[in-house]
Amino acid sequence: MLAFAVTVAAALISAACGQPSAAPPPTSAAPPSSLPASLLDTATASETLAVGEEGQGESDRPLWSSFEPDDECPFVAPTDTDPECGWLVAPQLRRADGPSRAEVRIPVAIFRATDPNPSPDPVFYLHGGPGSGALTSFSWFADSILDPFNGERDVVVFDQRGAGLSEPSLECRWYTLLDAQSEIPDQATLQREAIAVFDECADDLTLAGVDLTAYNSLANAADIEDLRRVLGYDQVNLYGVSYGTRLAQTVIREFPWAVRSVILDSAYPTNVDLTLSMPGNFRDAMDRVVARCEAEVSCAAAYPDLAATLERVAAGSEASPLSVNGRPIQPTGLALVLFSMLYDHTTIALIPGFITDIDAGSNGLFDGYLRSTDALRLGGVGPFITVMCAEEVPFSGPGLIEGSRTGVPLYDAIDAFPDGRGPGAFAACDAWRAAPVDPIENQPIEIHVPTLVLAGEFDPITPARWGEALAAPWEQATYLEVAAYGHAVIAAPCAADRVAGFVEQPASAVDTVCEEPTEPVFATPATWAVALDRLWS
Repeated sequence: MLAFAVTVAAALISAACGQPSAAPPPTSAAPPSSLPASLLDTATASETLAVGEEGQGESDRPLWSSFEPDDECPFVAPTDTDPECGWLVAPQLRRADGPSRAEVRIPVAIFRATDPNPSPDPVFYLHGGPGSGALTSFSWFADSILDPFNGERDVVVFDQRGAGLSEPSLECRWYTLLDAQSEIPDQATLQREAIAVFDECADDLTLAGVDLTAYNSLANAADIEDLRRVLGYDQVNLYGVSYGTRLAQTVIREFPWAVRSVILDSAYPTNVDLTLSMPGNFRDAMDRVVARCEAEVSCAAAYPDLAATLERVAAGSEASPLSVNGRPIQPTGLALVLFSMLYDHTTIALIPGFITDIDAGSNGLFDGYLRSTDALRLGGVGPFITVMCAEEVPFSGPGLIEGSRTGVPLYDAIDAFPDGRGPGAFAACDAWRAAPVDPIENQPIEIHVPTLVLAGEFDPITPARWGEALAAPWEQATYLEVAAYGHAVIAAPCAADRVAGFVEQPASAVDTVCEEPTEPVFATPATWAVALDRLWS
């Protein structure tokens, strides 16, 4: 369980990030001139997409997709489920003059409602990433998605185009970033080697007939609308997590008639600067950990100087790395581990002890944690960088890098991986083949359908303030923050209860007060063993 959870967390590091400001700032209407020339010289991807004109309804839109049932599901279904499987076959490009001959095949699993008289509107699950996929790992978190909805409604799960089991796949390969026996290369080497891989991968995909301009949120949203139509649903409820929340926003902007309600779990607003936000968001999440520890009697007693301890640990640099039992710990590796721990409440519990352990020069928790995960890997890189280079990097710019840095080595080191975000993103996207989208994709959307926005207190990548700012202007949007959780909070009992009630009656008021944890959030030396056991339960 832990190995999977942390591997997924590492994959999601390439998922959703943004501006370290109190609220998502508006973006400019045109890409900044500091972009690489290869991006500026390419026509925008959205010019080739025909998903419908403004004011156009379902009956006016061509339907070029079809659904092919499959007697054998291409993944291992969760225990005690029997989904109906098949493939959405859609054009790679939806052009104004018709569909492209090239197609994408998107695997779909339909978990039929267990009630003999189900509601007619299903829940569509929109996975994160972009590119993390859903089906091959669905068994690990199926209960969190199925339990709140599947009694009354069908739940439809699929991999987005280019991701997971979809064909063609945009995946290059998985990157092993850190394990218990090796070190991450220095940042310059890491970036140089990664960009060479991106360049080679983009060439291979292009030679295979993949048009990277066809893989973005607008194309994904059109796939969702086509899937709704070919499956025969009049309306759907959308549950999106992380990047899936950005995709859900695109759906309600483009196809509002198709959506009954929306749940945005760990919201990623369309108008944040995902490219350069990670250091500030990471710092803010760690500050929240310190603040809650200081307010918790047992944690404050066990770690009375946690703020100072964290400050010392965070100051370690490549030139002067921390020494743990004689082994140098670079800030890049430490940042990746701590950032991953902030995703899940079971690993959040260990963070104060982990920091204290490192500061004391002990590897009791550090090496044990790495051995239990086997390795931390970054997955979904191909789909991720394709979307990032189309929708985020063109609306940022190298001139903004300096202002996005915290000046603290630990937090700034989280941007070491040039996968479409951080300082290396601009060179990475110059090597890639995705074209910038229309600027509308980087502007805030209007919310005119019932929407529930969920946030975790310690989320390091889509911070709670983003969700709160997204919901604030809109009468039909409700914001709910869940204490002691990180990224993706539907597993929290309070969140599961609220989303179930919300989907039943989206127009009714949502109770936005979740009970505070009755047990201590953080483990102390006396309870480390219990906390570690929970990781495997």
